[in-house]
Amino acid sequence: MNSYLHEANSDKDLDEEQSGHPVKGDGDRLEVANNAKPGDDSFEIGNSVGNADQLQVVNDRLHVAASGASSDHLSEGDVFSIYGMNGESAYKIAKIVKIRHNDLHIFVYDVSYPNRPSGQSLDSLILLPNWLEVQRSRDMYIPVSRKLFSLMRPMILGNRSVKDVELNGYRQWCLTEERHVLGHDICLDDEVEKNVRIYLKIFFSYSVPTIFVFSFYTVCLNAFDLLPAACLFGISFGVVMVILQWASIRRQRSDLRRISASSIQFLDIELNMPYHEAFELGVQALNTINNCTPIAVEPAGGTIEARVAKSLVDDGQEILMVFSKVNDQRTVCVVWSESPKGVTFDMGKNLGNVNAIISYLKSPQD
Repeated sequence: MNSYLHEANSDKDLDEEQSGHPVKGDGDRLEVANNAKPGDDSFEIGNSVGNADQLQVVNDRLHVAASGASSDHLSEGDVFSIYGMNGESAYKIAKIVKIRHNDLHIFVYDVSYPNRPSGQSLDSLILLPNWLEVQRSRDMYIPVSRKLFSLMRPMILGNRSVKDVELNGYRQWCLTEERHVLGHDICLDDEVEKNVRIYLKIFFSYSVPTIFVFSFYTVCLNAFDLLPAACLFGISFGVVMVILQWASIRRQRSDLRRISASSIQFLDIELNMPYHEAFELGVQALNTINNCTPIAVEPAGGTIEARVAKSLVDDGQEILMVFSKVNDQRTVCVVWSESPKGVTFDMGKNLGNVNAIISYLKSPQD
């Protein structure tokens, strides 16, 4: 997922080089650009990033949804923490400066954080220097699809009025010929790793350490004649682990378009229901997985993060569900399950997690 966000950002730089210039004689684009102002409907909801800011925004959106009115879970001026920009394993702060034609125009602040920011003033997180140059402010702007934004795992921090300087990039985008928006052609299948490579990783990650340990032990005992046996045992152990992983994946039925032996599994699905109903269904889907604990449930950003506890046979899994609105009656959900970093062997646990959640999400539609 991080690799796709990195490639998308690279595409943005290329587009700016090719078409990031004002187009003379296009009255429509000039009018849109000149009329772009901070949103009048944004609202101030406090001075801290704590629960008060977040709950106020979330409750306001859910209240409108519960009333039966057609509403968007996103608003101009919403401030989020996002993950994975430029392929980094870090968090940044982003503000939605415009929502236009169901696409999002976001302003991403420079500072990166190793963890999601908490306990800091929201105003301090989005503070811009007075000397910020126009060109630099344009570089901090990115037009993205709702689906790509959801893959950034957004978590609402609050809402603040959009500043004029934060719209410089959007104004320039309005003056370009193509008005390209990143993420409309996302294909998660491109992220699927080939099984041959996965099985080789499993084989070497188990056989090599085993051979090293047993060889070191035989050398310490001066039993050099046992070295071939130590190597054979290590190779056999690696083969057994590959077979176990293959059998674990093979025995499971799946809705995934491409079955992978990876310890990282994901699938996107379109649900024929309003956004808020789909999100609520996603929260309920966590109950289908044993020992699963929600870590973050954020309806304003459309992000659900959960963790499956460790067991005797695996190291647990991280589960991510992100939701993005297509229209008032359709919602896209991406389900993601992965083992801790460095773990290649999972006995099909991650595939089982994705299967269970997808089956639950599809059940109201069957």
